[in-house]
Formats: sequence, C-alpha cells, structure tokens
Amino acid sequence: MSYQVLGLGQPLLDRILQVDETVMQRLGIKERGGSSLIHDKNELENFLRQLDLAISEEICAGSSSSDEDEDIEEPTTPISPLFDKSFYRNIKKALIVPGGSCCNTIKGIASLGEKCGLIGKIGRDSSGRYYKESMSMRGVIPLMTEDAHHRTGEVTCLITPNGERTMKAFLGASLQMTENDLLPQDFAGVKLLHVEGYSIYNQPLTFRAMQLAKQNNSMVSFDLGSFELVRQFKTTVLDMLKNYVDIVFANSEEARELLNEPKSTNTRDVAEKCADYLAKYCKVAVVMMGKDGCWVKSGNEKYACPADVVANPIDTTGAGDLFAAGFLYGYLQGYTLQQCARLGSLSG
Repeated sequence: MSYQVLGLGQPLLDRILQVDETVMQRLGIKERGGSSLIHDKNELENFLRQLDLAISEEICAGSSSSDEDEDIEEPTTPISPLFDKSFYRNIKKALIVPGGSCCNTIKGIASLGEKCGLIGKIGRDSSGRYYKESMSMRGVIPLMTEDAHHRTGEVTCLITPNGERTMKAFLGASLQMTENDLLPQDFAGVKLLHVEGYSIYNQPLTFRAMQLAKQNNSMVSFDLGSFELVRQFKTTVLDMLKNYVDIVFANSEEARELLNEPKSTNTRDVAEKCADYLAKYCKVAVVMMGKDGCWVKSGNEKYACPADVVANPIDTTGAGDLFAAGFLYGYLQGYTLQQCARLGSLSG
C-alpha cells in the first residue's frame, strides 16, 4: 500500500478574497465565521455577481485599497467555468487553491511526511484536472472519480480585516459520489481514515466509508465541520461518533451549538464541557479555542493546551484543518496528547 492515511472529503476549489466589513453587510451576511451552502449553479452565479458588485461599490465609496482602474493580471490557476472574465472584474483577484476541509488536513499530514491518499469526486473539467494535479504535486495520491455532468465544486472564502473567514460553498460534483464509488482495496492497510464534517451531506457514502475503515481495523477521525452542520445534523453526528469515530475535532462555535450553550457562557468553559461530553463517545476528543488553545481529553486524561499565538492573523482559512493535521500526525507517531496538541497548534 502506497499510503497509510486516507481522506474522505469534498474536493473543492477555494476562491479566497480579502473583503471589508461593508462588503459583508451589502451581501446580507450576518453570521460570521461559518459556512453555508449554495445549492445550484444559478444561485452560485447570482452570488458571485452580487459579490463583485458589492466590492465595486466599496471601491467607489473609497473605503477599499483596491484601484478600480488598475490592470488586472490573469490568475495563474484555473477559474470557475462560470467565471465571466468580462464581468467579474474584482473576483479575478481571488487566490484560487485546491481546498475542502479534509483536503486541507490531508495536505498538512502529507507535508509532515506521512503518505496520504484522498477520495472524492470532481467534475470532468479544467478545475478538476487542476485539483488532481495540485494534490499530486503536494504528495497526495488523488483517488478521484469524475462526473461528466456536474462541475467541480468550489468555495468562496471571504476574509474580513480581523482575519475571520466566512464561506459560501457550492459542492458541485462532490455530491454526486455514492457508496458504490468506494473501492474496498483503497482501504486496505490504512492506519487512519479522516472524514470531514461536510461529508455528512452524503450520509450513505460517509457511513459506508467508515464501515470499510473499521473492517480493515483502521482508526477513524472526524471533524465536526461547522456549527451549521451540528445544528442541522446533531442526531446523526452523535450516532456516527458513537459507532465509528475514534478521534473527534470541534471548535468552540461547534461546541456551543452541540451543547446548546448561550453566547454569554465563557468560551473556555464551553470548550472544556464539550471535551468531557465528546470523550464519552470517542477515544480522543479535541476542542479548539483559537488563540486560547484547546482542550484534549482521552479516558482519564484531560489537558488544557496553550496555542502558539500569531499577533496579527491575516487569514484563518483552514487553520482548524491544519491543526487536525498536526495533531493526527503526532498521534500516528505515538506522541503524547499534549505533544499532539502542540504540533497541531504549530501547524494551524
């Protein structure tokens, strides 16, 4: 077997844009820091047009550092098939990279030296080809199937001046993958299967992948994904944790949603309480608190682990995914829980 860590996720191209708060207001985005779905390509195109217009209005208002008259270079990476170069003048400045929560974690584990593979479905288009090539260049074996009728999914990541990211996700071809696309031989000899929370939108696929992992005596790790997912699928998430998951990751927002805690409750207290709660279901529970570190619990062991704080974060996109990468890599090497958390902090 050429890899020992396998990821199941949604291969999505990330379009990353720095925006001002007024752009978020013009788009009517009130809940920040989470992820919401764009359901079809028409809704996606409409959102991109609204976004481009909101940025243009911000430029005209003089609050943005962007120059409306500057020459815009062509991006060096493929762009969305819906990307109208004559219209989306401002969105053309976006950084486009292969993303998706699981993808980010798998890239991180591979960068630390572990051999990894990634399962998912992409469109039979230039974006899908770019995705596969980029993953291969990062040392990840892309075990992708292709869909000729649906385009590769993408996420628009809006980064506000405080470094917080809010995401709008169009899942595209990734949602077309079924349990019948899974090959049992892809799971043979795998030490760890990592599954992202967004996979819960395709429950038959997710549960089948976890079953195949367990049949091969593999560990399963699971990232809750977003507070919106916890809100929508709480019962299913708890069933999954109870029956299949060995290592679970959550952040403080997901913890608050899971426990129904009001925003007035201290974040550190919510995170500790959630670590205790999740450890009843899984062997290892990790609850991240951003700059305040994380709580880790396994059995009778429980630690509050500090973070390596970045003074002025520019962009928090994928920070939790890369924390999971560092933690999981350490766990596979036999590090202590505290050492795993430190490596997670350094990675994310």
